[in-house]
Amino acid sequence: MKLVPLLVSVIFAFTATLALADDFDDLFPEVELDANNDQPLESESLILQIKHQTGSNFVGELSQSSVLSASWQNRVGLRSRAQADVRLSLDWPTESNHAQNATLIFGDAYLQTTRGNWSTKVGRQTVSWGESDTAIVADVISPRDYSHGMYQDAEYSKLSQWLLDVTHFGNNEQMTMVFIPSARTDRLEIGSQERLVWEPEFAVQVKKTIGKSDWSWILADLKDNQLVNGDLTRYQMAATTVNWAKGNGNLQLEAAYNLNREFVFGSSDQFQGAATYSFLQSGYRTWTAGIAYDRKFALNSPDEQTEIWDTTLSISEHYFNEVLTVGSSSQFQWPTQTMVFQLVVDWDVTDAFRVSIESSYLDDLDDAEFESVEGFLVRVRYVFGS
Repeated sequence: MKLVPLLVSVIFAFTATLALADDFDDLFPEVELDANNDQPLESESLILQIKHQTGSNFVGELSQSSVLSASWQNRVGLRSRAQADVRLSLDWPTESNHAQNATLIFGDAYLQTTRGNWSTKVGRQTVSWGESDTAIVADVISPRDYSHGMYQDAEYSKLSQWLLDVTHFGNNEQMTMVFIPSARTDRLEIGSQERLVWEPEFAVQVKKTIGKSDWSWILADLKDNQLVNGDLTRYQMAATTVNWAKGNGNLQLEAAYNLNREFVFGSSDQFQGAATYSFLQSGYRTWTAGIAYDRKFALNSPDEQTEIWDTTLSISEHYFNEVLTVGSSSQFQWPTQTMVFQLVVDWDVTDAFRVSIESSYLDDLDDAEFESVEGFLVRVRYVFGS
């Protein structure tokens, strides 16, 4: 493993911060945890949820899947709380795959303990450090589930893994340190098994809050969640995120520089950036626009390299009231010149029962690889518990 400056910084942040807590308190003044930092549970809670979705993918094949999930949490003593999530995912046979896949997936299962302005979580967890909804830039700590393609349920889009999370809270800031003993790969296909690699990952986030806005800085030494040439490769990331709110508008910014990241064409440094702006109009309509940029280099020879870049532009709008939400979104990507259009309708029949309908249209504007294709999805959800 190469000792690069980012790795040294991450290791130093873990060791020095924990060993020199008194000096760290000078940077983050001592405060008592409040509802924004920690939310102790007053009683035991168990929530069960059933989901079923039926849809046609972009190759015209009908597919069905069902999910039964359970989420439990409870206070443990005066300073601790426990949480455990588990779900059973059932993918029904299709025309091309006659096998029925049943997968038991363990979500978050951890114990959280607080003392003063310190919080420690140990167990299976997911990490969410991103801000922009346009692209995944800094939110790369936890692996993802892509097994259902663009119809992947957002609630189950991340996979949990064993990790240690230590957070120190200040008046308007916090510092979170994450240690992951074994890296885990993304889930790319239904029924596929993710790989575990017993190599550690480290990440540190410092977050500052001002009113309704915040920004953060992230340093991380990671194993890539996606296999590259059959292996999980290591890279280092320095990133920053901004969430700026004013009036009815909200601006989300992310930028990341990845050092020596491996791609199918070889290793390259990578710069990624994303910006999303949303505006709430008259309390019942939202407008959202976003842009994302990805830049890296392919080494053709020791003296020649080619720049590879991708830009994504997205626009969406949603109308909503107490029970019904109707939204549309359009996304265009350069240089592939691919366009995706989606129409979504969510109907909250009751507080516990929701029906969602999605229709998608994908088009290669150059017609270089495929003609336009369409897909649809119907999802129902029922929640019960206490």
